[in-house]
Amino acid sequence: MKKTVYAISIIAVLVLGLDSCKSKGESNAQDDQVIAVDPVLNLRNSADWNGSYTGTVPCADCPGISVKITLNSDETYQLSYQYLEKDDSVYFASGKFTWDDTGSVITLDSKDWPPYYKAGADKLIQLDMEGNLITGELADKYELTKSVE
Repeated sequence: MKKTVYAISIIAVLVLGLDSCKSKGESNAQDDQVIAVDPVLNLRNSADWNGSYTGTVPCADCPGISVKITLNSDETYQLSYQYLEKDDSVYFASGKFTWDDTGSVITLDSKDWPPYYKAGADKLIQLDMEGNLITGELADKYELTKSVE
């Protein structure tokens, strides 16, 4: 009888020990998932997205287009752009922008300039006219960097 109770006790300890190891493994997998979250997602909830972003994007018939977009905390924007080495004219637009459901893409209400931008840590990436990432060898040239003010 004593042997049976002793054997059952050992089996119970082993089962509980194995179960706790399994739980720790699952917990670590969940922790890894939290670390792997895309830092671009939900930038709208960050207090750091407003400010000015500048860069030079590609141009078909000039060396580039100098762009500056200022995003205000009231979801308005000011945009200026100039075609380099073409003329001295600087074009301006302003209006409102909206965030998509993920909080990572903004849409300007502009009709004269590409309206879609993916927001990232201290940058805006100009998207194509349908809201898709621009691919190819010039893809990295569509990035605007946040100015330190």
